[in-house]
Amino acid sequence: MKAAKFAIAFALIAAVTHADERYEQNFNRTLAYRGGRVTIENRFGPIDIRTGSGRNVIVRATIRSSDAELGKNIRIETSDGPGGISIKTVMPSVISRHGHLSFSIDYDVVVPDEAPLYVSNHFGEINAAGIRAASEFVNRQGSISLRDSAGRQRLENSFGSITIDHATGSVEATNTNGSITASRIDGKLAATNRFGSVTVDGVKGDVSATNANGSVEVRDVGGDAAVTNAFGGTRVSHVTRNIAVTSNNGRIDAHNIGGSATVSGSFDTIDLKDIGGPTSVSNGNGAVNLADIRGNVNVATRFGPVRAERIRGSINVVNQNGSVTASDVAGNATVRGSFGSVFLKGVDGAVDVQNQNGGIAVAGLRGTCNAVNLRTSFASIKVAVPRSVGYNVEARTTFGSINADIPLSVTRRSDETLNGTINGGGCRMELVNSNGSVTIAGE
Repeated sequence: MKAAKFAIAFALIAAVTHADERYEQNFNRTLAYRGGRVTIENRFGPIDIRTGSGRNVIVRATIRSSDAELGKNIRIETSDGPGGISIKTVMPSVISRHGHLSFSIDYDVVVPDEAPLYVSNHFGEINAAGIRAASEFVNRQGSISLRDSAGRQRLENSFGSITIDHATGSVEATNTNGSITASRIDGKLAATNRFGSVTVDGVKGDVSATNANGSVEVRDVGGDAAVTNAFGGTRVSHVTRNIAVTSNNGRIDAHNIGGSATVSGSFDTIDLKDIGGPTSVSNGNGAVNLADIRGNVNVATRFGPVRAERIRGSINVVNQNGSVTASDVAGNATVRGSFGSVFLKGVDGAVDVQNQNGGIAVAGLRGTCNAVNLRTSFASIKVAVPRSVGYNVEARTTFGSINADIPLSVTRRSDETLNGTINGGGCRMELVNSNGSVTIAGE
């Protein structure tokens, strides 16, 4: 028994002794660059890369390990030739020591301006600055940072963030389980992510952003912006040209758009403001709010209200199981609805509303002759007309009354029908209801 206890105590002392061992070795090498691609492959440690003015690739690395035997078996292999330069970390095939081991291989590499790069890492960050040639950066479980680059750049990561700042060329970034942040991009940007946010600020070209299970924010874009998202909020602002946004199960906010907007969503609100061109919206199970649209508007939705104001074109809304409210419309107003009320005010053009199981109220007609066609069931119709405009009125209902609170010359009247003229006639007004009243008022 005593011998067994002694053996156990000795083993514990040995484990502590091994854990306290420290190994460190520096690696320095200069390689002549003769063209081709510079490839850097590492595991378990950071890679810092920057450009220099010379024609050489300068490699400085530090190998660190908590175990001397392991540290001595980690190698850095390099090769150079007309086809390019390769720098690679080679790990021992078998790590036999039991217990907790720690090790890292830290790189500091200087490359010529014109050298394209392929950089791969695992369990460590990649930091690149001043890269001028088209390059590719791939990482696993570590961040990627790219600053002050030129040329086309591609970044791919998982379980770590991607940060791009000041790129004069186009950039493609793909990530999973980590954020993407891009700013001051002079070319185009394509960002794809899952389980992390996408934030874009300041792109002179077009932007394409795709995400799932994370938010997307895009602002200050000189070209077009296209966003696809799911299970996360989407915000788009200050885009010079057009936007196209599709999102499911997340709120969509867009404002200060110079061109047209095409937006599709579900199960949350769509809020659009200050859009410079035609706007098309589809939604389901969420509200649609529109304001200051400088073009025609088309909305198709269900199970949510629609509110629109200051529309500098015509508006066409199809809504099922939701109300429609529109005011200050420069063109025509056309609404198809069911199980929700329709309120229209301040329309310059023709008004055409067909509703079911919901009331209709129209006021503030501003044109010299607004054609009015209103139809509904199981609810009331009320229209207020300017006293200076003439109308030919045809109103009918079943199981309801027809009332006129404005001077009207009657040509035909019954319990369910009223035909006549207002101010000598002129514009056509047709009001049709069933199981509800009809009221014509002046203003």
